[in-house]
Amino acid sequence: MSRTRGLSAVAAVTMLAACAAGLMPGTAIADEYDTNVQWCRNTAADPDLRIGGCTWLLQSGRLAQKFIPSALIDRGNAWYRKGAYDRAIEDYTAALRIKPDDADALYNRGNAWGAKGEYDRSIEDYTAALRLKPYLHKALNNRGIAWKAKGEYDRAIEDYTAALRLKPDKHEALNNRGIAWDDKGEYDRAIEDFTAALRIKPDDADALFNRGNAWNRKGEYDRAIEDFTAAQRLKPDDAEALFNRGNAWNAKGEYNRAIEDFTAALRIKHDNHKALTNRGNAWIRKGEYNRAIEDFTAALRLEPDDAHALNSLAWLMATALDGRVRDGSRAVRLAERAISLRDEAAKRDTLAAAYAEAGRYADAVSAQERAVSMARTDGSSGDRIAIFEDRLRLYRAGRPYREKR
Repeated sequence: MSRTRGLSAVAAVTMLAACAAGLMPGTAIADEYDTNVQWCRNTAADPDLRIGGCTWLLQSGRLAQKFIPSALIDRGNAWYRKGAYDRAIEDYTAALRIKPDDADALYNRGNAWGAKGEYDRSIEDYTAALRLKPYLHKALNNRGIAWKAKGEYDRAIEDYTAALRLKPDKHEALNNRGIAWDDKGEYDRAIEDFTAALRIKPDDADALFNRGNAWNRKGEYDRAIEDFTAAQRLKPDDAEALFNRGNAWNAKGEYNRAIEDFTAALRIKHDNHKALTNRGNAWIRKGEYNRAIEDFTAALRLEPDDAHALNSLAWLMATALDGRVRDGSRAVRLAERAISLRDEAAKRDTLAAAYAEAGRYADAVSAQERAVSMARTDGSSGDRIAIFEDRLRLYRAGRPYREKR
């Protein structure tokens, strides 16, 4: 998974502390009042203290009407930091009822809608904010994130590009545009943007991680490993960087190093069922079938609907050279379950192998014919289709398939 970079909330424009003396002309500010002004305005303060300060001011009856939206936005920002997005939205909305043209309240409410996964509503608020403040590059960046979340990558790229026209040195927007290019399959353009972001901020672990993913997808595993290593050096507890580096080692056939990385990732995040599944596949390549079964079984305890783990365990029990490992009946059950979760050519191929191991050759032929048909339409390579066809000939001849390490 790539790492998108959102931009922070905009603080309320009105400076309560600076204007406080004007609220009560000719009178001194009470210590309690002054203290709560400072808590409400302090963006670095604990959110609960900010909320308390803003609430005190709003309930005191001492704020002039024109300063109330500012206090509401500040309190909304504190709720947002606590992850209380509904309460943040309530405060931003209250501020907008008083001052409908407050671009900052619209922008911040857009952030809260986005945090709740309500991307259409976040896009509406960012768009309204940009009508009031066309130069608000943060709204462009974050609207791009919302478009990306909706799968509208071209519109996301447009917004990131517009943000970069306003702020060419915003590494967050470069990183985010790189992710959108990556999602479109344009890996070279993605790498260009991640590299540009790293020129601005060389210690950006997320940009390194994301560029590593793009290198991985291009099949340039050594460069991916370099980036994941650099990212993990900056964030030693980054289980995801270790996991992805393990995948790159796996792709290079360096199974011992892959196993080391998956194991390290599991020490950090014990419930990472994907790391267990991928480590299981590395054990298979080393011929350590019992350890593979242990990992697949552990993965399925954590996530019974892990189609990849189900398929991998079914494949092992259908095709292993070691007859003590094979179990055709169980392989069929596992493969059928995997297909019920995600029907694709690779899983049909596994089901066919399971049927063959169980002696159900007519079913094996039917499943493999379906695998070949699916592979021809899903963009599979000619080599992969040829492998599927070779297995089809085996099943037609009444012979099972045996995986060679």
